[in-house]
Amino acid sequence: MQASIAKKVKTFAQPEAEEKRSTSKVANLGEFLVLAAVSEVDWSELCATFVDEMMQRAWFWILRYHPEFQNLVYDAEEGLVTFRDVNKDEAFLTSGKLI
Repeated sequence: MQASIAKKVKTFAQPEAEEKRSTSKVANLGEFLVLAAVSEVDWSELCATFVDEMMQRAWFWILRYHPEFQNLVYDAEEGLVTFRDVNKDEAFLTSGKLI
């Protein structure tokens, strides 16, 4: 059983194996975290992909119930999150098509 758990956790930890982290493969991240805790896989190998998957799933639900957040933009230089002006962007795309 330990080998099976380790294989599942190691597969999840591979950055290029996104399809192995889908909800059809790992339905519950809480239960998966328990498996990871009892496996021999070091947290440092798993941390980046686990947090990335957790954030993707969290944003899925946030956007489902708050679609207005789809217009959020992060400015890395300023460190600010602002709402994107949808009309301005759409106008730019339209004028770009005319050129």
